[in-house]
Order: sequence, then C-alpha cells, then structure tokens
Amino acid sequence: MRISRRLFVAVALIVPSVFGIAQTQKGVRSIRPDEARTLITSRKPLLILDVRTAAEFREGHLVGARNLDVTLPTFQQSLEKLDTSKTVLVYCAVGGRSAKASKILENRGFRVLDLAGGYRAWTQLRYPVQQ
Repeated sequence: MRISRRLFVAVALIVPSVFGIAQTQKGVRSIRPDEARTLITSRKPLLILDVRTAAEFREGHLVGARNLDVTLPTFQQSLEKLDTSKTVLVYCAVGGRSAKASKILENRGFRVLDLAGGYRAWTQLRYPVQQ
C-alpha cells in the first residue's frame, strides 16, 4: 500500500511537466529582450515599469514605459496607484535595481517579469525606444 501511494505522488508530480501542463510558480520571472518585445507587441494588458532615475528615463526608455525610481523613498508609496491585475515588465539599466524592484512588486501582489540585461540589452538589439 505504501509503495502505491509513493507511486501516485510521483506520477502526479511528473505527468504535468511531461504533457506541458502549466504549473503556477511564485516568483519573479526573468525574460529575454526578444520575449519582452513579443509580449509588448501582443497588446495584452501590461505595465512597463522603468525603475531608473528620472534623468536616465529622459535619455531614453521603452515605448510606453512609466518611470518610478526604485532608489527614491517614495517608491513603495507610488506602487499603491498601480493596478495589481496587470503583469508588470520591470527594467533598469542592466538588472540590479530591477531585481530589487521586482521583489518589492512581487511582495505587493504583482505578477512580475524582469527584463534580463535591462535597457542596455534592449538597445543593443536596436529595439524601439522613446525619448
């Protein structure tokens, strides 16, 4: 009886991954620039959040991005105005500040995608930006 219970548990854990059944995972997901671009162009509800400084933002940012500087003391308070039902694509220059912001966003109940390599990776691929 004990063996069959273990077998059942093992099968229940393995079968979904073998057949590609999505499993919900908690945590921040890092996505490549090409994945982010596809997501942005799909027109699904998405909040693009640039967590760099205002000066960096003015120099250029992803089209449609909103700027909330993660280094400001008002950052967490600013999150209260955002819609938690939207997926958030967060980025900074290369990834350090966006990792910090992603954890804060996740703890606030947002579904978070972190742009791997940040703005630098995006612009190296010559993807569209706005100034």
